[in-house]
Amino acid sequence: MTAKEYLRQIHVLDLKIKHKQAEKDMLYSQAYGVSAVTSDPNKVQTSSSTEGPMRYIEKAADLEKTIDRMIDEYIDLRDTIINQIHKLKDSRYIEILHERYVDCHSFELIAVNMNYSIRQIYQIHGDALQEFTAVNLM
Repeated sequence: MTAKEYLRQIHVLDLKIKHKQAEKDMLYSQAYGVSAVTSDPNKVQTSSSTEGPMRYIEKAADLEKTIDRMIDEYIDLRDTIINQIHKLKDSRYIEILHERYVDCHSFELIAVNMNYSIRQIYQIHGDALQEFTAVNLM
């Protein structure tokens, strides 16, 4: 695993959590919402059985447990990576890696924030990744 792939784990896990949360919200919406519309748009057909909504609620509750575990993993991983970034000696490296991989900022925004050209940011970023790898023995 490269340093970039390792550092990107924070963002990937964050995306997975967001997708799971959207899925959970959809399940609750299905459980408590309207299930179908009849041919007459003024009439709404709902499920007469509570079995259907209960299945959605059970699935959503299971998903909540999964999300909680993922959030715990995210917090631990984020803390570990931040601590590893902070081991670097050059403050520019720390700032670039933190903004890029923890805050998920674009290189363009990082260049503006640090008052560097985009070319300089790319060069410093590459150096920072090499230093990160060396310091953390990846």
